[in-house]
Amino acid sequence: MKKRLYDVNAQPNVFSKEFYVTWKNPPYDFALDLYALYMAQVQECKVIRFSVQFPPRIYGESHWNTGIGAKWKFIKRTIDFSKKMKKAGIQ
Repeated sequence: MKKRLYDVNAQPNVFSKEFYVTWKNPPYDFALDLYALYMAQVQECKVIRFSVQFPPRIYGESHWNTGIGAKWKFIKRTIDFSKKMKKAGIQ
């Protein structure tokens, strides 16, 4: 898509409501982070990032981060969504 994006699905990002209302058909899964960062780049929006402390999990275990297979599935899904956005000409 020829946009430099980093730390997709990493730290929280803050966007203005005015930016949010410009979205058309955003995804309703983890691809939302990729969509939001890409659209911010396209619209030249300022992205505010802040550090967050992630203490050890107190209750339960992750339901998606269960090993290399789960991580590969997540990466593949992100790449597939990137290709879908490019093919659809989302801008």
